[in-house]
Amino acid sequence: IAPGIEHSGGVPVLGPRARATLEEDFIRDNPRSTISKLLDSAEDGMYVVMAIVNDLVEGQDWWYPACRCHRSVTADSGAYFCKGCQKHVFHMVPRFKVKLHVRDATGDTIFVVFDTD
Repeated sequence: IAPGIEHSGGVPVLGPRARATLEEDFIRDNPRSTISKLLDSAEDGMYVVMAIVNDLVEGQDWWYPACRCHRSVTADSGAYFCKGCQKHVFHMVPRFKVKLHVRDATGDTIFVVFDTD
C-alpha cells in the first residue's frame, strides 16, 4: 500500500459466498461417535466416526446389481426382480458396496460403504 493511503486490513469478497461441500455439510450436520458407542447403540442414524481403515474384507463382492431405486435385484427369467419396486426390471445398475475393517481407540468393526449418484 502506498504511503498516505489508509487500509482497513480486510480483503473484500466479490461474488457469492463459497458454498460448503457435501462432505462439510455431512460432518457439520451429523453427531460424532466412536465405534464403541455405535456397537452399544440400537439406534439407527448417520454418524461421523474418526477411524482408521485397516483392510478390505476379502472374499466379498465389491458391487451388487441394483434397480434404479438402489435396491438389489435378483436374476429372474431373463430379467431382474426388484423387491423394493415389486416388479421385473430389464436393466440393472452395478453399484459399489465395499466392506472395510475399521478401528478407533475404542474398538473395531466392519463398515459397509455404498456409492451415491
